[in-house]
Amino acid sequence: MAKIAPQLPIEVDSETGVWTSDALPMLYVPRHFFVNNHMGIEEVLGADAYAEILYKAGYKSAWHWCEKEAECHGLEGVAVFEHYMKRLSQRGWGLFTIEDIDLDKGTATIKLEHSCFVYVYGKVGRKVDYMFTGWFAG
Repeated sequence: MAKIAPQLPIEVDSETGVWTSDALPMLYVPRHFFVNNHMGIEEVLGADAYAEILYKAGYKSAWHWCEKEAECHGLEGVAVFEHYMKRLSQRGWGLFTIEDIDLDKGTATIKLEHSCFVYVYGKVGRKVDYMFTGWFAG
């Protein structure tokens, strides 16, 4: 049975079709579409090379997202990261829980349940959630 969660604010511009949540334009795609594309790129580049590319892009994107969201909601410090984990959880990537965070050291321990990647990959004997590492650092 599905749990009822707070709704993610989504606005759709009737003239452009652009979806916006909070401060940023968004894309909405089925999970299988995104993960199948991810798997296809990984197959060509290899997981290690793809992970390096994703880390750099994810870091940059997360930093940008957090700046915009912090400004939109008047957040700072740990509250920005907590908001980020909440939004990632609301967007279907999985359920993220902050178990520990130390801003001074720049470290955090995150628990992820119901990963969108694990749902599609299944058990493959390796980590498949490497896309998130750059996001957390950013």
